[in-house]
Amino acid sequence: MSDISESHAAQNSGVNDACLVLKTLSADEQMRLEAENRQKAWRDEEDRLEGVREDEREIIARNLLKMNMSLDQIASATGLTREQVSSLS
Repeated sequence: MSDISESHAAQNSGVNDACLVLKTLSADEQMRLEAENRQKAWRDEEDRLEGVREDEREIIARNLLKMNMSLDQIASATGLTREQVSSLS
């Protein structure tokens, strides 16, 4: 079997496996609700962590502003936009 055929077969197998899991979860309401709750908790934690990372970038940017670094340098160092850095001053 060629690499492309094997890859395609593996993808189809993965899709089939995922469909089977989805059908199983859908059949059991309690399991479906638990899975949805786990997904929601995971998304909520990701959002919380992103907020923490953003706060940390802003704290670092404020400190760099106090050191008289340029807006462009601070934006480059923190990943914030120039406008975000400018709004912190």
